[in-house]
Amino acid sequence: MVEMIKELTGTQIVVGQNGLVWLRGDNEDIAAEAVSLIEEKSHISGLTEFIKAMLEKRVGKSLEFNAVPATEGDFV
Repeated sequence: MVEMIKELTGTQIVVGQNGLVWLRGDNEDIAAEAVSLIEEKSHISGLTEFIKAMLEKRVGKSLEFNAVPATEGDFV
């Protein structure tokens, strides 16, 4: 989802090992809202699609993005 937020908002995002998130760019407020929603609604099924729709509406552009479940190898 971080890549999706970066792509749609044009914002640079760095996630620290301690969980801190740094945002830099023209749409920092929209990116921050998305990150907050992810934290708040992390238990909801279909969250990626929800965030994508919210971002597309807020920034006025769409993204061809299909959510693919992460595998353990994605984090190595």
